[in-house]
Amino acid sequence: LQAIIDATTEISGAELGIFVCEENDTDGRLRQHTAGSLGATLRGTEPLALELLIDSPGGVSPSLLRVDDLAEDGHFPSPLESDVLFRSYLAVPVMSSGEKLVGAMVFAHRSPSVFTDRSERILSSVALQASIGIENARLYKSVRSASAAKDQFLAILSHELRNPLNPIFARLTLLEENPSMPADALEDISLIRRNLELETRLIDDLLDMTRIARGKIVVRREPADLHSVIEAARHACSGLAARQNVEVFFQPGAEPCVVLGDAVRLQQVFWNLLNNSIKFSSPGGRVFIRTSRLDAARMRAVVSDSGKGIPPHRLEAIFQPFEQEGAAATDSHGGLGLGLAICKSIVAAHDGEITAVSAGPGLGAAFTVTLPLTGDPPAETAPPPHLLAAEKRAAATGLRILLVDDHEDTRLSFKTLLERRGHQVAIASSLAEARAEAGRTRFQLLISDIGLPDGTGYALMRDLLAADPGLRGIAVSGYGMPEDIAKSHAAGFSVHLTKPLRIAALDQAISGVSGPAEPPG
Repeated sequence: LQAIIDATTEISGAELGIFVCEENDTDGRLRQHTAGSLGATLRGTEPLALELLIDSPGGVSPSLLRVDDLAEDGHFPSPLESDVLFRSYLAVPVMSSGEKLVGAMVFAHRSPSVFTDRSERILSSVALQASIGIENARLYKSVRSASAAKDQFLAILSHELRNPLNPIFARLTLLEENPSMPADALEDISLIRRNLELETRLIDDLLDMTRIARGKIVVRREPADLHSVIEAARHACSGLAARQNVEVFFQPGAEPCVVLGDAVRLQQVFWNLLNNSIKFSSPGGRVFIRTSRLDAARMRAVVSDSGKGIPPHRLEAIFQPFEQEGAAATDSHGGLGLGLAICKSIVAAHDGEITAVSAGPGLGAAFTVTLPLTGDPPAETAPPPHLLAAEKRAAATGLRILLVDDHEDTRLSFKTLLERRGHQVAIASSLAEARAEAGRTRFQLLISDIGLPDGTGYALMRDLLAADPGLRGIAVSGYGMPEDIAKSHAAGFSVHLTKPLRIAALDQAISGVSGPAEPPG
């Protein structure tokens, strides 16, 4: 607006130019920009009322007002309410597409008859363009606000959906660890766990899309053997392949095959691709994963199947969020249509590309992932978390633990699991209860939910650390964005775990923090 009034004041030859505009379309507040050699006379003053600047007799729509001499035309004193004696006056309304007055451009000069018909034509055209710009800016702001609200809703939804899964996973672990559990019951428990893991994956997809929309997706890049990543993804899909009676063949052809990437995120990509290929294959079908070198700097991995295929006109759309080929309310394949969109974002974050080809419905599909290679050796692969926890568990037993969570089932289930591992566990459901427990007992470890009825786990950790700098902490939250993890670390927690909490991950975290405390820095 300032740039517009600067330019139009110069074009019109005015000594004073004013652009008065509604701040927004809801509360009627005004903003004002001034220009010209006499612009300083109104700078910093309250914005002038639009109805005083524009001629709108008898409720008729505002129209352009031009006065060649305010002194002779009966408009004296000037509508500008200024100490300066202005003679020439030109006011151009700025109208919305709904014919609502949203602003005005006003020009004045101390000499009479300064403004001409040409001035009117030029400035009326500028006013029209300005009105379009104002509406577009408001629309853009509205869309951004709606998008931010949607992202926040998805993040909160993901958090709320995770909470009830916590005690369910804990109870399943209690049943699985019960030596007297019959084999057929263990099979039922395994079925329940698989379906809960699928539910968790859907929730994770929602949260991943929120991260992607905010530009917050985290990729930790280090040399990784892509063949090992693909093999891990294939193993993760083996149960689904067996149930669907689909064979999965891995044919590695690129040697060596080391990429600079996040092994966990890349496994997520190939898990999604394999999972889709298996789901959309008929019983007895085959899925192939083949790798090859494109050149010295790049490799490609192709996941192909002979399943239901994709119509050619849909090949680009399937990478859009919430798009599913052939999806309907009765589609037995399920899912949210987020997997491929997430894959595309992860691959792009690795400076790679993902594409799809298909000869059409019923003729299968192939997805090609292209990634840059690195000459560095792959990072050493850590043992799986549950094995690592099992190896270190003996060294982490016997801790005095304060467990804080406002969800009763979660509290009691994890108390039992931790006590089975030899820990002494006190529980609390609120900040006040936790402080009272800490006043009675000196704990070695705090495991706390972040959201509590009367405060936050951050505040609790800071309070307990002030009294005992040697205390270690593990934060548990349904939120796992980088800023959430940073807040936990800033409060003094050593580890931030995301719900639903697995006992293997908790075992590993406890093992990691149970060593001698570092002196405060």
